[in-house]
Amino acid sequence: MSRTECHSGIITKSCLSSKECKNLVQRYHPDRTEPLWDSWEADLVDEFWHKYVLLNGVLYCIEDKEIDEDNTFLTKMGQDTYKYVSTFYNGSTCLSEELENALNELNDEEV
Repeated sequence: MSRTECHSGIITKSCLSSKECKNLVQRYHPDRTEPLWDSWEADLVDEFWHKYVLLNGVLYCIEDKEIDEDNTFLTKMGQDTYKYVSTFYNGSTCLSEELENALNELNDEEV
């Protein structure tokens, strides 16, 4: 059933290479020789959705918890690290889509 969710956490740009993503995925699926999605990074996100998120094609580590709030914020904390609070209706979007939109807006403001 769809509902409104609020999440708070931190995303940090991952330094994992495509080969390292492949190795992590193959640790759980040793018979997989090609990615199921567009890339090994996307497969890693699919497998470990609670630890990684793919935003604009870039892999981020995610530390997330669901809270009771009613706003959306993305604040740059340092090089490639952002703190966020996001409220959304999960019947029409997901956390990674909300974070990607907020990241695009933040990058537009910095230009």
